[in-house]
Amino acid sequence: MPKPPSLANLKAKLSSKLKTCDLNRASSSSSQSVYFPEKSEHQNGTPERKHSAWMSEHLHEKLIEFKADDSLQSSNSDVARPWPICASKLSLDSIRDKIKLNLNTAHEKLDVHHAPKYTPLEQQFLEVKKQYPGVVLFVECGYKFRFFGEDAEIASKELNITSYIDHNFLTACIPNHRLLVHAKRLVTKGYKVGVIHQTETAAVKAAGETRNLPFSRELTALYTRSTFITPDVKSLEGIEEDAENDGDVNTFLLAVWEVPSAKGKSTMSIGIMAVQPSTGEVIFDHFFDLKPRDELSTRLVHIQPVEVLYSESALSEDTLRCIKSYVNMRCNSHDCIRLEQCDPKCFEYRRCMDSLSDFYHGDVDMLQLIMSFVPELISCHGALLSYLKDFHLEKALKAYQNFQRWTSMQEHMNLSACTVRNLDIFLCDSTGKEEGSVYHFLRKTRTKFGARLLFKWLSRPLCNIQRIEERQSMIADFIDADNKILSFFQECLSHLPDLEKALTHALYGRCSPSDFHTMCFALYRISLAFECRWTVMESDLSSPALKGLCQGIMDHLKNVQTYLTAINEVAAKDNNKTQLFADTSCFPGVNLHQQEIASITKKLESAKGEIHKQLCISNFEYVTVSGQEYLIEVRNVDLHRVPDSWVRINLTKACVRFRTPFVEMMYARLCQHRELLAAECEKVWMEFLKQFAEKEFVSYRRAVELIATLDVVLTLSGIARSNDYTRPLFIESGRLIHIEGGWHPVLSGLVETFICNDTQMDGDGRRSMVITGPNMGGKSCYLHQVALIAILAQIGSFVPAKLATLGILDGIYTRMGAQDRILEGQSTFMVELSETSEVLRRATPRSLVVLDELGRGTSTHDGVAIACATLRYLVETVQCLTLFVTHYPAVVEMESHLRKHVGNFHMSFVIGSLFSDTVDLLEDVPDDSITFLYQLTPGSAQSSYGLNVARLAGIESSIISSARRRSTALQKQALVHRDAITFFRSVWSANEPGQLKNVLSLD
Repeated sequence: MPKPPSLANLKAKLSSKLKTCDLNRASSSSSQSVYFPEKSEHQNGTPERKHSAWMSEHLHEKLIEFKADDSLQSSNSDVARPWPICASKLSLDSIRDKIKLNLNTAHEKLDVHHAPKYTPLEQQFLEVKKQYPGVVLFVECGYKFRFFGEDAEIASKELNITSYIDHNFLTACIPNHRLLVHAKRLVTKGYKVGVIHQTETAAVKAAGETRNLPFSRELTALYTRSTFITPDVKSLEGIEEDAENDGDVNTFLLAVWEVPSAKGKSTMSIGIMAVQPSTGEVIFDHFFDLKPRDELSTRLVHIQPVEVLYSESALSEDTLRCIKSYVNMRCNSHDCIRLEQCDPKCFEYRRCMDSLSDFYHGDVDMLQLIMSFVPELISCHGALLSYLKDFHLEKALKAYQNFQRWTSMQEHMNLSACTVRNLDIFLCDSTGKEEGSVYHFLRKTRTKFGARLLFKWLSRPLCNIQRIEERQSMIADFIDADNKILSFFQECLSHLPDLEKALTHALYGRCSPSDFHTMCFALYRISLAFECRWTVMESDLSSPALKGLCQGIMDHLKNVQTYLTAINEVAAKDNNKTQLFADTSCFPGVNLHQQEIASITKKLESAKGEIHKQLCISNFEYVTVSGQEYLIEVRNVDLHRVPDSWVRINLTKACVRFRTPFVEMMYARLCQHRELLAAECEKVWMEFLKQFAEKEFVSYRRAVELIATLDVVLTLSGIARSNDYTRPLFIESGRLIHIEGGWHPVLSGLVETFICNDTQMDGDGRRSMVITGPNMGGKSCYLHQVALIAILAQIGSFVPAKLATLGILDGIYTRMGAQDRILEGQSTFMVELSETSEVLRRATPRSLVVLDELGRGTSTHDGVAIACATLRYLVETVQCLTLFVTHYPAVVEMESHLRKHVGNFHMSFVIGSLFSDTVDLLEDVPDDSITFLYQLTPGSAQSSYGLNVARLAGIESSIISSARRRSTALQKQALVHRDAITFFRSVWSANEPGQLKNVLSLD
């Protein structure tokens, strides 16, 4: 709650004034006087000038209270106004010292003798602020919304608007029609905002008993980033552009709770539940997690919540570190993740169970689901329910069919957090933006709800072959279809509003008539188009899944026309609820006010005859000016005909506008009934939306899901057709990746020529590929390419390759790149090994593991040892498919020990006229003679040619020359050492004198 002006505030402002005096004194002669402005200069000035005068007066009073030197006071001490101060006598240091010494005493005097007198508006603001601390409040004041105190400071900073002093508070304001724009900007930056509306209008107030009191106001809406649901979807779409972002794909609110596990001290039992209020989707999961919190991190990266609900005092340090690491990774100047701390009581099991039982009373399905939850999930569920009730969005947790467990090994491929980041699936790791990611490349959907479904597909690739092949068949149908059928579906999906959000807004009662009509008309247009073309579609489409999808859309939208005919189209587009319903016979309250309005209007029209006689004006008509209706406009030359009883409303240079007492009375009654009619129509509209949600929400929601599926399938088919993708073949019981002529789906579109590569990996045969080659030779690109082809294949898409035969992968785990986590106390090598530990712990024989240059963050011997041991463990123990990039010769030699399961490959290149597989290790290589071929070739590379990269990076030639000499010497030493070891082994293995003689003679 904002505090009254205190000495601390006065001190800060005084300090600013004194600094100004210092500057003036430094730039002026020592005898020049410095004057505070006269009060009379500011009596009719701006708020800033009024505040300056107020500061001058109170500065004088404070200095007297502090018992400053008499020389500081004006000789005209009896005049209550600012006074001249001579710079030669002014001691700024003495003033500051006396402020500090008398701080406590002066603060008491200020509270007692200078307590502020709040205006009625300020008192209303303070009362609401006391109930909602930490909320940025928009206060409606006529045609604008105002901010007060700290809220004004925030608004001025974040919204780039002017703030000024008015009465007791700093204040700022925005026009009414910009409310949603600025509210969206604030919630995007992590603030919670509230809207205080006037709850009575001028007409109703004038007719009531409170006409002499201030307008009543109350908090009508609370918003955060996850709960920003407004009554106008169209306005929201415009807000997203104005807020400098493309709009959130997901706006999940996630609650997390944990308890110690019986499995060990370092293991925690964690429950999470995430709800997206804008769509009603609910995701929950329970899991055990070790100290690094890899499982929690993976779920955060996939769900991407924009708001996290937790109790800091009840969570472990490792869990808090994981949450804050995710927040730091996602936040920037325009995009913040909100952390909402709650009292631990909100997560208390017994309390949560009681509230859930009451909330779902009578809902058997939901009660059974709750009974299957572990206590951690009950706590998360109850905390979300309690939190959403503050926003009146608890209905988001009502629908049983919207609840889904996050994932399981049997249903979806597991993509760890590291995999999602390293493969740039949702965000480009180098920029932190969506542009450049796989999702951005695929996001060519025509609807926003289709884009959200595509995100979900990419996040959770399928492990069920039947479902994968079902999606493939639909994509193949569109690829083979003629242009007419494609154009038909594209036209049906074009220019659709966000139907998923519009339906959910209707469920909450936050849907405007305009949006409701737009939503129903869009659904009716799709239903009608499908019905008209169904015969043609049935013959042109061969996929049973695609036919069933289209049939399902029609079945779920059979009665949508009923709602279109129930409302007036013109009134709905204008959001005019008073004329909205075509039949008002079942709304007696609406009929009553409409009849009163019609009667008053008739009386006002009949009064024109008497006015015509009085003014002697032919064809008299009322005029309307600036919203003021039923005005009688009289020219100045005719003013002598106006009776004294007429009420003057306004005037111009040429005329004066009046109302007769009768017209004035009738107009007041007309305004009153109009507002009562509006209030009654609002109640009727809410009841209409409630009935709609109860009858049609589930059915229409299913139709929208099918339309989204159609949009995603059509999008993937378009990408496959334009890029010449192939349909992958799956072997259900196989553990293999066979790719012929594969390429990177994203990078291939950024270069003129992209070199395709093959991949041959078999779980029972050569399941590990050790890849070497020069730096910047294309090794990392190849790793990305293979992993992304596997992911695209299992979401049901066609893949960038000539041929592809795959087994079902249960997970892809990667360890790539080099980065530290200083804030978490982890060095680069610690991060590297932590990620490797997660890979080794989670990988199974049906997984794909990708390791890029493991062991480079420590000494050579330790790095080589860790790399060799890890590769051997993956090949012999885990027995998974492995792509292993290295520069260590010792790792390459693993092929000789595990020849059946390990194969060496390198990214080929040309040195002069020699190909990479014919180049000798010690051959002198000119700086500019290496040409990368980016072609995967059997065998290992003799060197990494790092000096070539040094040249490309611009390192001085003298340094490179020195490095080359040193590198050559080290290579010779290594060869001598290697030859000695080979000779020793040969001697040691000689079993007969003849063999030993031959070895010695060869030497």
